[in-house]
Amino acid sequence: MAGIWSALKSTWLIAEITTLDESTAPRDSELRKIANHSVQSDQHVINLCDCLLDDLKSWDKNPPSAFKSLQILDYCIHEGSCEIKEWFQPHIEVIEAIGGEQSSQASRLRKYALEIANLLRNEAPLQAERLNPASWKPRMDRLITRDWVSRSPASRQESSKAEPPPPYTPEDSGKGGKNSVQVTEKSVDEREHR
Repeated sequence: MAGIWSALKSTWLIAEITTLDESTAPRDSELRKIANHSVQSDQHVINLCDCLLDDLKSWDKNPPSAFKSLQILDYCIHEGSCEIKEWFQPHIEVIEAIGGEQSSQASRLRKYALEIANLLRNEAPLQAERLNPASWKPRMDRLITRDWVSRSPASRQESSKAEPPPPYTPEDSGKGGKNSVQVTEKSVDEREHR
């Protein structure tokens, strides 16, 4: 019975964010609630990851929901249970297959999915980001409906005063190896637009 309640709570916590209007960024308090839920038990991790993976697999049916699921995953691999990263390791290919070039939303979704896949694959950048929350928390402000360079810094209800970092570019020691994914930034650095 406890497993059923855990699964329901996981689904409910994720739905609180993924069903938000696509022009609304998730609040830090909502994301923190999910991260805290993930450290309570292994069963919570499994339930949360199952819910997120299902949403990511069906990204083409609801891109805004999949984008918010990526934000939840991004937050949880930094602030939640370390088991979340381990759980998603065998599913990196699913994440890399998200998005495409058919629309601006799908393109933004793809770029973000590749960033998360790189963090899951390469421990060093993830560890560096865990030590410096200002380097990754601005990603929680992203919206699928707008270019990230044009977003307002006041869009977040609980934002920090830190200047967002330049876009993530992995420093992969295997340059071009079979496990590397190249993330490119077509737009100009965010700071040049402020």
